[in-house]
Amino acid sequence: MASVTIGPVDRNPDYARGEKKVAHIIGDQTAVLSARGGGHIHSIIVGVTGTLAKFYDIAAGVTPAAGNQMCTVSLAAVTVGPMILDAAFSKGCTVVVTGGASTELTVSGQFGATSKSQYHFPVR
Repeated sequence: MASVTIGPVDRNPDYARGEKKVAHIIGDQTAVLSARGGGHIHSIIVGVTGTLAKFYDIAAGVTPAAGNQMCTVSLAAVTVGPMILDAAFSKGCTVVVTGGASTELTVSGQFGATSKSQYHFPVR
């Protein structure tokens, strides 16, 4: 069963302090990391091997095409540490994962909608 979990869920990451948003993707699927807007993919970690992960700079609902592709990552081997990509996108980010129902990868970066936290207090 394919699933995507994006976190942290209780707050926005503190990008100024180096925190990243994380998406845990399991199985063959087309996962929308950011429906629209800019951001970047910092790194990926392969937990269970698969075939490929293709990242596209497209808004949600747009069909992935070669002209919108940011990068292709081989999921043939489990990674000990993160694979650094540092790939920027401007329209939105969609990843197409292939390789089987048990394929597992974790994507980190700055993506997805951010909302103003009720617990955020500005520093003066």
